[in-house]
Amino acid sequence: PIIRSHHNLSFSVFRFASLISSLTIKRNRICYIKKKTSTMCNSVVRKRNLSLINYHDFANAVPTEAVQKPKARGGVITPFPIRLHMMLDKIEEDGFAHVVSWQPHGRCFIVHKQTQFAEHVMPTYFKQSKFASFQRQLNLYGFSRLTFGEDRGGYYHELFLRGKSFLCHQIQRKKVKGTGVRPASKPNSEPNFYKMPSVEEKSASLVNMEIPHLVISSTVSVEEESSMIS
Repeated sequence: PIIRSHHNLSFSVFRFASLISSLTIKRNRICYIKKKTSTMCNSVVRKRNLSLINYHDFANAVPTEAVQKPKARGGVITPFPIRLHMMLDKIEEDGFAHVVSWQPHGRCFIVHKQTQFAEHVMPTYFKQSKFASFQRQLNLYGFSRLTFGEDRGGYYHELFLRGKSFLCHQIQRKKVKGTGVRPASKPNSEPNFYKMPSVEEKSASLVNMEIPHLVISSTVSVEEESSMIS
C-alpha cells in the first residue's frame, strides 16, 4: 500500500508539472500573438497616419514666374488671403498680438480672443465684424482648422506661411460654396508643425523651390469678395 500510494503521488506530481508546463507554453504563445498583433496594428496606424497627412512644405520657396502676382483687372479688390497675411504681419505693431497672431513656427495662426477680434480687428482689415463670415472665407479659400495639440483652434493652409506673402497669390478660391456644415475633425490627418522647421519672417538664405502648377485665382471681383459680409 505504501508503494502504491507513493506511485500515485508521483503520478499526480508528474501530471501537475505537465499541466503547469502546458499552461506556460500557452501563456507564452498568447503573449507572442498579442505582441505580434500590437506591432502590426501600430505599423498599420503609422502607415495610415502618413497616408492621411497631405501637407506640402513650401517654407523654402522663393518668388518665381510661377507665383508672380498677375495683372489686376478692373473692379477688383485685394483678395482675402493677401489681406489676412497683411493683417498678421502688422498685428503686433497695432497692439493686437494677444487677440490674433501667428504661431511660433509660422505655419498657422490663431484667433485668441474671438470677440475682440470681431470688434476691433475685423472692421479695420475686412470692413465687417461677423466672425462667422470670416470663418466662411477661410473655408472658401481652403484653410483647415486644427483640433488638437498646441495649435488647437488655429487655421492653416500649406501656401499660407509667415514671411511668404507671395504664395498667397496661389491660394485658389473654391467655386462651389460650402453647405455651412462643418465636416468631422480628423486629428490623424492634421500635420504636427512642431516637428517641422520654423518659418522665419526673413530667411538669410533661401533655396529656390519649384512650385506645382496651380490655377492662379488672386483677383476676385467686388461682388464675390463682398459676399463674406452676408
